[in-house]
Amino acid sequence: MIAENLSMAEYNLARERELQEARERLIASCSRITLILFQRATILVLNRTVSAFWFKFSTKLFLKLLHLFPRLSRVILLFSQQRIAQEFVDGEKTIDAFLLEYIPKRTEVHVRTIKVEKFDRYLRGGSASSQQTFY
Repeated sequence: MIAENLSMAEYNLARERELQEARERLIASCSRITLILFQRATILVLNRTVSAFWFKFSTKLFLKLLHLFPRLSRVILLFSQQRIAQEFVDGEKTIDAFLLEYIPKRTEVHVRTIKVEKFDRYLRGGSASSQQTFY
């Protein structure tokens, strides 16, 4: 029995180096897997962060553009209104032609001004009337 135990001990001692190398390879593999998983998790977090940033940025950009269009159309109408008034002052239009063209444009400028103001209040978090729309 002692010979058998001695033989088994010698066999285990001979394999100790092989087992140590296998243990080291396993630890290295686990370290690489952990590093890869960490890198992938970091990439996922970065992707989500970039996606969230882009969504926030694009939403803000969309709201800015949405806010800008009524203002631009209002400015264009104001210039048109000034042109009509200048034609009347220069004597190119009669009073009837001037009023037929000027009053609808003035009304449209007023309506757009009100809509822009309501939209500004809405964007700032104020309460806009639930019965009225912004279009």
